[in-house]
Formats: sequence, structure tokens, C-alpha cells
Amino acid sequence: MNRFLNAEIKNEHGAVLSSLIREFRGEGFIWSFGDFLEVYRDNEALELYDMLSADEALSALPEKYYTVFATVFAYPPATAGEPQAIKTYNDFLKSGCRMIVDINDCCFVRAFSDDERLLLRVLDALKPCLEREDAWSIEEIPDPDDRILG
Repeated sequence: MNRFLNAEIKNEHGAVLSSLIREFRGEGFIWSFGDFLEVYRDNEALELYDMLSADEALSALPEKYYTVFATVFAYPPATAGEPQAIKTYNDFLKSGCRMIVDINDCCFVRAFSDDERLLLRVLDALKPCLEREDAWSIEEIPDPDDRILG
């Protein structure tokens, strides 16, 4: 399945990353926060670059924060190690990563997974943050070799 979730969330302080991680807490994913991360609390940048368990990630995030840019990778514990450079959907499929959630310009979200059930769970986590009830779609990836990140 070469599909991704496209959504528009409210441009406001909130807890979109926490909501996402909480939705998948039972999966045991190890979360990696990409190099392109801008998350602020009271005008202070947060740093979340390590490979973190759900509990560690949730502890590192304050109750409310403002997400400008964030790329979050979910790895199963068995394949978590040094994060791999993922630029295309084919890179993603080869990486061992189960899911990528990419937030751009405060309100545009794209989620990638080879499992549509995971995409629907991302949507469940995002629903309270959506700009409008219909501000999402699941779309085909036209060419798996096209860049999806960076």
C-alpha cells in the first residue's frame, strides 16, 4: 500500500505530538525526532533528538507547546538503533521504521506507513486538533522514489 495521510491541524498551542505518541503507547515504539524540529514552550525551543520510549517522550514534552516543524519516526524496538536517512517512500519501506509523521509550517501534517490501520490511528490522534472535521485525506503516493521528506 503506497498511501499517506494528509491533514490540516489548528495553528495553535496544543499537544499534537503527545496525542500521537499516547495513541501508540501500547505498541512499544521507539520514537526518533528528526533533525528538523522546532517545538516551543514559552518561546524556548525543546530538544527531542534521542531515541525515546513513549514514556520518555511524553515526559520530555510539556503539557502545552507550539509545534512549528517536527518529523517523528516510530520504530519497533527490535529495529530501533541509529536512525536512518529517509528521503523517499522506498527509503522508508527499507528502513524498518513503521511510521513517519511530518508536521510543517505549524498546521500541515503528513503521515506515512505501509499499514493503513496505523494511518487511521494517526487520524484518531489528530482529530481533536483538526482545523475542520473534513480537513484530512488518505492519498496515493504517485511515485515511491519521489521525495517525501526534506
